[in-house]
Parts: sequence; structure tokens; C-alpha cells
Amino acid sequence: MEAEEKPDLAQFERALARLEGAVARLEAAAAARDADYAALRKVTREVSGRLDSAIERLTLAVEG
Repeated sequence: MEAEEKPDLAQFERALARLEGAVARLEAAAAARDADYAALRKVTREVSGRLDSAIERLTLAVEG
């Protein structure tokens, strides 16, 4: 009967390092996504403000 090979500490450490790398990549992707959303919210607020101003000017021009 063949002896079952047991993983050694070095294998566990390599696996742990790979997992830590994957977590770091996921965290970086989440941070980039959050930054993208923040930039999108900022642009959306700016465009909304400009549209509100344009609508107000048009309304005054039509009513005036």
C-alpha cells in the first residue's frame, strides 16, 4: 500500500501566498471600482446642475 503524501509547510505557505495575492488583487479592483463610481457621481451631479440651469434659462426665455 502506497504511503499517502502529506503536504509540507512550504506547500501551505505557497498556497497562502497565492490566496493573499488574490485577496490583494480583489481589494485593488474594489478600490478602483469605488473610485470610478465616485467620479461618475461627481460628473452626474455636475451635468444635473448644468441641465437644471439650462432648463431654468429656457423657461425664463419662453415665459419672458
